[in-house]
Amino acid sequence: MSFTESWQYPKPIQRPRPPIVVGSQLIPQTIDHIVEWADGWIPAAMMAKGKLADGIERLRERFEAAGRNPDRLDVTVFHTVEHLKDREWDYRNGAAPVTYDLLDRYEAMGVTRVGLPVPNEGAETVLPLLDSYVDAIGDRLAIDMFGS
Repeated sequence: MSFTESWQYPKPIQRPRPPIVVGSQLIPQTIDHIVEWADGWIPAAMMAKGKLADGIERLRERFEAAGRNPDRLDVTVFHTVEHLKDREWDYRNGAAPVTYDLLDRYEAMGVTRVGLPVPNEGAETVLPLLDSYVDAIGDRLAIDMFGS
């Protein structure tokens, strides 16, 4: 087997580099990998809030034990809302409306970023949804590229 020349960018030594995050359930091996190699964690979808808080606390403790600053742990949660055909939003599957209270609870758990869903649909669906986010939590919205 032979390969032609190839290049991969950005190089790992590049500073600043994009953050490295691991999206996974928290099993012992994953915790080891996050602590050793990553800047943060993306929890498995629809993780129960109690398990989320416990998982963040376990990671913070392991960061500290490894000599890493636990305040630098990046935790990104993708808030899940099911979009229905009638353009109503379904909160039955464990998701909750996006509110200041929800963001405050995530922040108290140690979540540093919340991704909000935007369906792959036309402007007639997407724009009212974005407006609803602005109405609900407008002054806390931000476009965040690589944690900057």
